[in-house]
Amino acid sequence: MKSCNLSSKFLLTIFCLILTANIACSQGPELPYFYSGKASIPWATADIKFKSGSNMNIGFFPLAGPASGPFGTNGYKTDVSVNKPLVFVPSLLHREGYDGQIVEIKDRVVLYSPELEKFSENKSSVTQNINKLIIEGVTAIVLFSVEEENPLFDLENIRFEKGEIPIVALDRTTAFSMLYANGYDIESVKESLAKNRLPVMREPIFNFELMFKGKFEIIETAHCTIRFNKNTLDSTSAQKVAENNENALKFLHKLFEELNPAKEKQLITYFSDYDEKLFYTNHWGKGLAAGKAGIFSISDGENNDYALAVHELTHIMFNKNWGRQTSFLNEGIAMYAEAESIESENSPLPAKRVHDVSLAFLKSEKLLPIEKLVELQIGADKEFTQMGYAASGSFVGFLIKKYSLKSFHELWRSDLQWESVYGKELKNLEEEWHNWLIK
Repeated sequence: MKSCNLSSKFLLTIFCLILTANIACSQGPELPYFYSGKASIPWATADIKFKSGSNMNIGFFPLAGPASGPFGTNGYKTDVSVNKPLVFVPSLLHREGYDGQIVEIKDRVVLYSPELEKFSENKSSVTQNINKLIIEGVTAIVLFSVEEENPLFDLENIRFEKGEIPIVALDRTTAFSMLYANGYDIESVKESLAKNRLPVMREPIFNFELMFKGKFEIIETAHCTIRFNKNTLDSTSAQKVAENNENALKFLHKLFEELNPAKEKQLITYFSDYDEKLFYTNHWGKGLAAGKAGIFSISDGENNDYALAVHELTHIMFNKNWGRQTSFLNEGIAMYAEAESIESENSPLPAKRVHDVSLAFLKSEKLLPIEKLVELQIGADKEFTQMGYAASGSFVGFLIKKYSLKSFHELWRSDLQWESVYGKELKNLEEEWHNWLIK
């Protein structure tokens, strides 16, 4: 390096050159992109429709289940198509209409804000309430927040009795517009809520129509099942990424041969860009290794699909064979394998760049102490994303190059018993790593 005082902009520029796998200069659009209704999404539409024929297009965000697929798609096996009356449910315990009769919700789309339950006697959790709506036979659930304009709902333990139904989210402005269109006076609703009262339910006067692609195409190879949306990724590109994954697995089996990992068939889903992957998986970033649900990656034609495949398949290989580890070691071993895979194609630069970026952080006195680095949730903490990826790959590469892959594997399985594996404390290994980088 010519200068020890590298600017953060220069560091980011260098690091973007390494870009593959989860490392991304851009992690995808924020939620307002989907919620605003201004984005034209070729694989999805949502409208409110009156019998007269008038309609209003609205933005939405589908919520994904444990298989990293939108609810209603049954794990990328089914297209979503809904066209049913929409009814607003203020609370599961508050179901009376103006005539005192219970308003029907079966076979209808329910508009629901979990936060409104605090004005009723309902003490059930969000998940329990949503499961009750599913049991009652609603066609779809549309969630919104009365407190946040652009909410992100994280749903767990959702149970479907007779197959999945779609669960989507709207922004507050859109939800209030829908309520107003259905005859609710928003100011009166707000006034009632301020007095800890819930609004009276109304019969629906328009339909909610929702459609999006959920059934993906499949390519089978010897060791991979590749899923993709043919509306956004053509078959030729999908076949190419399938070959990349086959080659990546062959490389990894050779790289980690002495550890004898199981050779299982891998499920891998590809998207054409960040917005599509975020829409379907609710995950920001270029790649996601989601255990039994498989791998979810972007093939944008600009970056190295082979290196991305190596990175994500390393996650799956280590996690399935030897369990998960800290974010630092998880990303570190994937970054190491990725750099080695590109070096195997006669390009030594990627691995060197990982070390160069770490060295640049070190020389500019911005590199976090090792006890802080190993605690990072890499990718979740945007402030240290670039540092986390570079430092993890560099440190793990140092450990393997100096002390062997076998020792690193022992560390992985020992619940980070640094001294028993390496005969040194983590602080001493940090000092060795820093000296190694400088040399």
